[in-house]
Amino acid sequence: MKNWERFEHRLARKIGGKRTPGSGNGNQKGDIKSSKLLIEAKETSKDYLVIDTAWFINLSKEAEKRKVAPILAIEFGSGTTRYLIPDADVDIVGYVDISDARSYKLKEEAAVEGLALVTHSHDWVVVGPSTFEALMDDY
Repeated sequence: MKNWERFEHRLARKIGGKRTPGSGNGNQKGDIKSSKLLIEAKETSKDYLVIDTAWFINLSKEAEKRKVAPILAIEFGSGTTRYLIPDADVDIVGYVDISDARSYKLKEEAAVEGLALVTHSHDWVVVGPSTFEALMDDY
């Protein structure tokens, strides 16, 4: 099993959801689905991830259609996991405006809790696993 598959399996168990077979081929949207969440999972062996800003747009649209909350989950090469949640109710420590960018290189060291990536529709706020679990109760 590949690292990204393990990551998706762990996330699905964590939220009580199911993996979406073939989600990466464009026919299915979202890697993990539950009754409350739609998660796009990204795993990288590096200490950064180049985020395609279209991921935010597509994830938001699909989540809105399903009436669930969109989440972008990232696992970096060190095993550190971060979640990007639109307009999360946490203390914001800084903003990065990516609204006019096609991509953004999010470095693990910069992916601190409370960092907000600003897009045209939402502020996608970085949170760690414990905050993510606490916020799940709100969904």
